[in-house]
Amino acid sequence: MSMETIDRAHYELRFQSLSDTGRALAFPCDAAGRVDMDALGSLALNDYLYARTVVGREFLRPCVRMCLDDQGQGVRTSRLIAPAAAPSILHRSERPPPT
Repeated sequence: MSMETIDRAHYELRFQSLSDTGRALAFPCDAAGRVDMDALGSLALNDYLYARTVVGREFLRPCVRMCLDDQGQGVRTSRLIAPAAAPSILHRSERPPPT
């Protein structure tokens, strides 16, 4: 990876689901994993605080990941990553009820 690519990199703090390995919540952060909660919207902030609260019950401990899109831009909002089902951004409140 070139220095230019590293300079354009952004990071996300990713909470992987314990029950569904294809699902996760991800939030923009710095290289050390610090999330600027003031920069999150209200839904993203609620998702972030929820994910932190249920680590060990619903989510694994979060990990920091470097991420780039095709323009070198990083993640800017929380997103629920689902297995090939939904390319759009979902929030915790939009998830189907557990079965």
